[in-house]
Amino acid sequence: MSLLAQSPRFPQEILDSFIDSVAALGPVHGEEDAALSKCALVSRSFAHRTRKHVFRQVLLTAEGNDDCEGMDNEEYLFVFQGFLTWKPRQPQKDGLTSIAPYVKKLSLVSYLPVFSTPSDLLLSPHLVSLSLSGIQKLPKALPAGSHVEQLRLRNCSVSKVKARLHFSARYPTATSSHPRVRKIDVDDVGAASQLLFGVPDPLYREAATPSTVSEVAIPFDSSGQGQEISTFLTQIKTSVTYIDMKFNDLVTPPLTQSSFNLTRLEELQHLRFSRYQGSRAFSSTLQLPGLGFDILDVLQVPTSLQAFSLQFHYSGDKERFLESFSAPPEANGWIKLNTFFSLKSSQIANVEVSILFSRRPRDTFYGQIESQVKTALPFFTKSTTTCSLSVIVGCIDDASDDGYD
Repeated sequence: MSLLAQSPRFPQEILDSFIDSVAALGPVHGEEDAALSKCALVSRSFAHRTRKHVFRQVLLTAEGNDDCEGMDNEEYLFVFQGFLTWKPRQPQKDGLTSIAPYVKKLSLVSYLPVFSTPSDLLLSPHLVSLSLSGIQKLPKALPAGSHVEQLRLRNCSVSKVKARLHFSARYPTATSSHPRVRKIDVDDVGAASQLLFGVPDPLYREAATPSTVSEVAIPFDSSGQGQEISTFLTQIKTSVTYIDMKFNDLVTPPLTQSSFNLTRLEELQHLRFSRYQGSRAFSSTLQLPGLGFDILDVLQVPTSLQAFSLQFHYSGDKERFLESFSAPPEANGWIKLNTFFSLKSSQIANVEVSILFSRRPRDTFYGQIESQVKTALPFFTKSTTTCSLSVIVGCIDDASDDGYD
């Protein structure tokens, strides 16, 4: 009997816990996954758990990759698919046969053609998060057959052709299933609407299922929204419970007052508005440049709403921010905000106001701002007020912006 066979061994659960702890440390000395990669070479008992962390998130792009210098996108995808579908000539117990079962988050960037993307990844039952950026003419059948729950789209468009993806031989039963998307973060609601609620492909046997979308983030960083927002909200009105609308003062979305009538969203429980402001005077309102009205003046919410959040990202200095508290009544946004809450928060249980600065202020400044915000909103100090107020002051770098971790 060999000495290796006689040597004591840790239970697999302890080895797994050790590898999980290494993964939780993150990059060491700037080398991402360096420690995990070494763990994968120790033994088979280390390898399986290590692969779970190494391949958990995949970013697919040819840009900035020295190993792919001179390759075009199609060549890069061909190489990646070769790696994805690689199998050993002599399969062994616990050996690696494919990375697809380990990938939970997939990001496709820089105009890579989705038609050529390995379908083993898109249709894997283990893939729960998909992020697409800069991809034109997405096939309408993209979400069909997938188990993706989180979808993020940036600078993407959807093809008008009713094309379908080539389905995976690894997961053949997925061809009749439909989108399970629960969380969406898009800059073009029209693209999301076409992907999830477009005309059903006649190649599928089942009819389109009701919306499963419960959380939506809509950053208004482009001017091409229009009436598509109202249509999209109608499509998800029976399922959405959380909406985050993000506005940038540099871009004026073509919205009408009716866009903020949310009473038809019968399950909506939490509404958040995020405003990104430059270095000019701070405003605590949602009177966006060029919009013509303050969103808070026309906002109508359903009776189901329980939580309301206002998040302000401010790039200016603290002195200009402090000036907002001493502005005259006719121009004081805090007075207007206090009036809004006193008139429209009867059924709301929790209100959160967040102020995030681009530069980290002194620690004492956080407490000063929190105190002044609460003083500027006296509605919440009344004995008859049942709605609670939370004030958060911090730095933009400390905030998780997309919630897709």
